[in-house]
Formats: sequence, structure tokens, C-alpha cells
Amino acid sequence: MIMSMSFALLSLLWFNSNQFSVGKGWRGIVPLHSTKADVIKLLGEPNLKVDGGYNLPDVTVNFIYSTQPCELGWNVPVGTVLRILVSLKKDRPKLSELDIDLTKYKKKVHGELPDITDYINDEEGILLEVQQGEVRLIWYDPAAKDNHLKC
Repeated sequence: MIMSMSFALLSLLWFNSNQFSVGKGWRGIVPLHSTKADVIKLLGEPNLKVDGGYNLPDVTVNFIYSTQPCELGWNVPVGTVLRILVSLKKDRPKLSELDIDLTKYKKKVHGELPDITDYINDEEGILLEVQQGEVRLIWYDPAAKDNHLKC
């Protein structure tokens, strides 16, 4: 009982400490380098109706996997993580609170939704969607160093 409580506490601390990390993939899962098996090992089977979807206490996360050669333009084996979408549920950090260098990000305001701004870092493959100064979504895409895997 004590061991399972300790594991639960350590898991909670680990998940919360990694919630807003935006570099090097999400919780160790990296597009084009991680597989569906890696995700299942980390999180278990998906708990949303969408394949690759997880409803966690702090976030909703969706993994997009390759299902055929050259899917989304990437030459990787079937079952490889292509993209990760993380939707922050609560305790959304202010963009200014994140330890990131905004000079490495392009800023793009949504035309039809002017209160939403995307901050895009193509080098690292990260897109931050910000509304009223708070980070709502984080997209993890392949990093520029992986362009050699394009079809």
C-alpha cells in the first residue's frame, strides 16, 4: 500500500514537473523518434475514443501516428509518432513565465480569432497557442534536424 502511494505521488510530481516543458518533445516522446509502443509504455492504452488520445488530469493529449509510408510527408515506419497536440486544461502558464527564448519564435496572430496568437519555432518543431497571455495548446512537430526524413 505504501509503495503504491509512493509511486502515485512520484508519478504526480513527475507529470506536473514536466507539464510545461516545451523542448525535446513531450514527456520524453519525440516526433519521428518515438513510437506508439513508447507512448503506450508511458501512458497505457488511450482512454479517449480517438486513437492516440489521452485525457489526463492536467492535459488532454493526442498523438498522431504514421499509418502508411510518407504520411504527412515523413518517411518513417508505421506506428511512429508524427505529431503531438497537448491541450492544457488548468493552471495554464503565462507565456512570460516559460523559460524559452522568444527570439527563436515567429509570432502569428489568427485572422479570425485576433485574441489568439501562435508562437512557432520551426527549428525545434514547437508551436505554442496563446490566448490572453496564457498558453492553451502546445503542438510538437518534427524538428528541422529531421528534415532528412521527408519524403
